[in-house]
Amino acid sequence: MEYLAVLLAAILNMIIVYVWFLKKTNPQKMGRIYGACFIAGLMVAAVLQRLIFGITDPGFLNGAFTGFILGFGIVLLAALPHYLFLKRPLKAWLIDFGYPAVSLTLMGGLLGLFY
Repeated sequence: MEYLAVLLAAILNMIIVYVWFLKKTNPQKMGRIYGACFIAGLMVAAVLQRLIFGITDPGFLNGAFTGFILGFGIVLLAALPHYLFLKRPLKAWLIDFGYPAVSLTLMGGLLGLFY
């Protein structure tokens, strides 16, 4: 496992978390939440790295495409029925599940660079 790549991908995820949820939170009171998000990001990056290295050729585009398939093709779409049956707005669905879709795509690209 390329530990530097996993660490950088987790840091990238934290940047996306911070930007995505900036208006919803008070950064001064979010230490535990950001800590938990960083640990979760490390775990996601490690799993994503194993998937990328196991099923694709090296490179940014292949890694990003793998992340895209996971983020948009599985995470985003798997959550859609939940929002539809609860009659929640599609905008809320995009806000809530757009973050992991974007994050997985960018993390996948970054991890693909280290292969």
